[in-house]
Amino acid sequence: MLNVVMDTGVIISAYLWWGQSRQCLDGARAGGYTLGCSSEIESELRAVLASSRFALSHDEIDTTLVDLHAIAQFSDAPVMTEGDVAAPVPFASAALACAARTGAQFVVSGDARLIALKKSGRARVISPGELMFRLERERTRRLAADERRAAKAGDDGDGGESDEQDPA
Repeated sequence: MLNVVMDTGVIISAYLWWGQSRQCLDGARAGGYTLGCSSEIESELRAVLASSRFALSHDEIDTTLVDLHAIAQFSDAPVMTEGDVAAPVPFASAALACAARTGAQFVVSGDARLIALKKSGRARVISPGELMFRLERERTRRLAADERRAAKAGDDGDGGESDEQDPA
């Protein structure tokens, strides 16, 4: 299963608007991948959502964070050994550090400067659209594999005989 970290901007977009960021979050909610998060990301979310830009109430912020806790696996264990993560954009260092701690394969960001990094440690930095593409491709592969297994089980099980009765 994929292990993914979303940056603060993607999480905010997922909760406030409909679009690819929301679809990404719904993918984690549905069990399509594991969403990693940290207390640093949570603190950033709380600060940005309370700022004058969004001005959410404390209750609205708490509701959002309770939902995020239900979806994501939080990890704050310090695993990084090669110094701090240098981030080219605000709020990116928390997502990159979380990805390093959790062993995430992907960091999802909508910021072109962060996406331009292409990689941070072992994690690839991708857009919400790229994550959706990868999730759909993985779902299609699983369905095809299931169909092959079912066809093979059908071939092995009845020797090719049909269960239908001859109408004549």
